[in-house]
Amino acid sequence: MEEILVRISEYQKAMGYDFENMTLQARMQAFRNYVFALAVEQAELATELPIKPWRPYKDQLYSAPEVLAEEWVDCLFFLVDQALVLQLPHDVIRKAFEDKMTKNYKRIKDGYNG
Repeated sequence: MEEILVRISEYQKAMGYDFENMTLQARMQAFRNYVFALAVEQAELATELPIKPWRPYKDQLYSAPEVLAEEWVDCLFFLVDQALVLQLPHDVIRKAFEDKMTKNYKRIKDGYNG
C-alpha cells in the first residue's frame, strides 16, 4: 500500500498538485472533487458488471478482467488522492488498517456474518 501511496503522490506532483503547500480551502475543494470523481468511477465500474436485479443476469454485461481492473484502479487512484489531500501519514494509514482488521476479525470470532 505504501508503494501505491508514494507512486500516486509522485504522479500528482508531476501534474502540478502540491498538497503540502495548498491552502486548506484549496485542499478541501480538491477533496470534494475526488469524492465526486470516485463516485463517477465506481458507477463506471458498476456498468461493467451484471448488477441489475430487475434484469436476468444472462442478459447483462460482465466485462473482461482487464476492463474491470482498469475501472477498479481508477477508483483506487481517487481514493488514494483523498488520503493525499488529507495529508494522512503512511504510518497512520497502516495503523488504522491494522486496527480495522483486528476489529473485523473479532467480529467474525464473535459470530458476525453480515
